Amino acid sequence: MLCGGVFLVFAAATLGVTWQLRQALRHQLVARDAEILQAVIWMEHVENMPAGQPSLIPLTEPAEQASILLRASRLKGVLAVRLFDTNGHFVVSFPPSVRETRLTDKELGPLRRLQFLSRYYEAARLEALFIPQTDQTAPRGPAPLLEMFIPINEPGRPDLLGVAQFYVDGQPLKEKYRAQDRHLAGQAAVVLAVGALVILGGLGAALRHLQKQHQTLLDLTERLARANQELTLAAKTSAVGAVAAHLIHGLKSPLYGLHNLLLSEALGKGAAREPAWQAALETTQKLQQMIQDTARLLQQDAGVSPASETRLQELLELLRCRMESLLVQGRVKLHLRTEADARLSSREAALVALILENLLRNAIQASSPGQIVELRVRGSETEVICEVRDQGPGLPEAMRSQVFAPCVSSKPGGMGIGLAISKQLANHLGARLELRSTSAAGTVFELALPSVPVPLDEHASLR
Repeated sequence: MLCGGVFLVFAAATLGVTWQLRQALRHQLVARDAEILQAVIWMEHVENMPAGQPSLIPLTEPAEQASILLRASRLKGVLAVRLFDTNGHFVVSFPPSVRETRLTDKELGPLRRLQFLSRYYEAARLEALFIPQTDQTAPRGPAPLLEMFIPINEPGRPDLLGVAQFYVDGQPLKEKYRAQDRHLAGQAAVVLAVGALVILGGLGAALRHLQKQHQTLLDLTERLARANQELTLAAKTSAVGAVAAHLIHGLKSPLYGLHNLLLSEALGKGAAREPAWQAALETTQKLQQMIQDTARLLQQDAGVSPASETRLQELLELLRCRMESLLVQGRVKLHLRTEADARLSSREAALVALILENLLRNAIQASSPGQIVELRVRGSETEVICEVRDQGPGLPEAMRSQVFAPCVSSKPGGMGIGLAISKQLANHLGARLELRSTSAAGTVFELALPSVPVPLDEHASLR
């Protein structure tokens, strides 16, 4: 389709150039005949001059002009001649049977500037040119005819002395036109044939190569998408591996207590039956909570765009939507302050979303109704820093040094899984996740991403 379109444009351009060349060549043929006739008129005038003496009758006299045109009318192919004065009025014609007429102002304009006028008629009606005669029949039927207006003047002088109108048999010119058209048509056909070979061959080969490159690019894109998915999975698996031993250790004691409980029930220790069943319920609830927390943090992040690049600003809006229900439940407000932005790959965006979601969830759960959780994004020369700040009571002194250790938590019933996995995910990204400060006024966590800040979108604002 593309090759055909290019060839049509090339063919149209070639035919347009050929048509313009055809018109230019035809104009040259007609102008050449007019120049020859003007030279003939001047030669006829010079031949009548006595040797070495000026002409007895100057060229300005209509009689001299008529005498010259009478001799010129005998030239081969000349059918009729008219003579007009400088105002375009009819003077005389040869043969006398030629109809009288008058030159229009449009025709006189270029003639007064000593310019030729030529008209070619493919099929002129000659009976409109001649007056019917009783003794002879005027030429009839359409025929090719060349009409030429020749300004009469003396060489080197700008004055118009008269106008000669020649009607010449157009058959020889018609044959020249046909030969010229055949020649131009042959040349155009050769150019079109060569152009078709070049376009279909060269452009076709280029398009085939481009299609191969496009298919290769699609294959590489697909492989890159699969690699990103595998890297994300590997990052999560790596984080789980770092805390797996601690999780097993945390599960041993509850499972051991549940085992003893069931054993005591089987032995019929009725006195401890009610407290024992209550402990069993609490133990199973803890186990369920541990499983839910782990599954939540490790599930595939379906909300991040699968495109090759995601803006951090878009990711923050996504997190705001995710936290909405938890914010309403805890009656806590979330403020986003976007002072910088970054471009993240789909893999990086997925991991950053997991880390920030866990930090925001912990901050919301640590806040009282009416308090504010703030997520601020600012930039430095080589990093984009995401700061999560709450107004909670702060972390206990005993756990501040081991806040990222697995199975260490300040929340009642907490398993200490989220921050441990978030720390491992940040390490996998090459980012820094740190506890910046904690006190009775609140806690601040900082995630520093190794990314050069980019300008904010025009719709970005401080909220």
